[in-house]
Amino acid sequence: MKTIHLRGQKNLRDIGGRYKDVEIKLNHLLRGRMLNSLGPKQIETLKVKYHLRTIIDLRDLAEQAQKPDMEIPGVKKLLMPIFADGKVGITHEDREKKDKIEILRKLPPMSQMYYEMFHGECLENLSKIIRLIVTAPEEEYAIYYHCSEGKDRTGVISAVLLSMLGVSQEEIIKEYLYTNRVAHHKANAYYLVAKYVRFDVTLAKKLHGMFSAKREYIQVYFDMIKNEYDGDYMNFYTKGLGLTKEEIDAFREKLIVK
Repeated sequence: MKTIHLRGQKNLRDIGGRYKDVEIKLNHLLRGRMLNSLGPKQIETLKVKYHLRTIIDLRDLAEQAQKPDMEIPGVKKLLMPIFADGKVGITHEDREKKDKIEILRKLPPMSQMYYEMFHGECLENLSKIIRLIVTAPEEEYAIYYHCSEGKDRTGVISAVLLSMLGVSQEEIIKEYLYTNRVAHHKANAYYLVAKYVRFDVTLAKKLHGMFSAKREYIQVYFDMIKNEYDGDYMNFYTKGLGLTKEEIDAFREKLIVK
């Protein structure tokens, strides 16, 4: 994977590159956080150097309205939420109440939020997003998909795409955990406020976990494959996501370096 350094834009990277068993083309699959504060030079860099052609915003409608992505001439922007609008949880957003920490205190475990992404309405939304990425014509790459911070929803999309392209479980987890190089600043800030302002160590640990990328969160994906699809990834791609084997083979042909 290749970190993309843009001023004011953290946690941006290309998930292409050389892995143990496969090499994925660069300038096709970009992941990161919301694009609401780019300057002209940053926009030009994304379009020219990294071939940005499509943006997929995974946030819900309220998040998108609060901090909308910038309009970039020549780049298609798609709003494709994984969670329903107003879902309190994985977005970490506090839109109506002043005490954000109290809202976060009541949230379910992060592992549960990851579980939800692979079931029910979230799975239907996830399948639409994956299908769009997988079946996109060459001229619509690079595709940049993102949520608010580029950690959870973005991490799930990356895990599915990388496994489909033949990247091993351990390398997918390593790519996911790479987010902590920037996420730890916010995680530590919430930890310190809860511990030394609220004097609540239990809450401090919970908040630190919410704003960190942890192995057990993304492990939910691999456990789901094992427990619900007999350990067969292709079974998940076809039955869970509704893709055909021909679509998957064509995606691999487009993205894998021979």
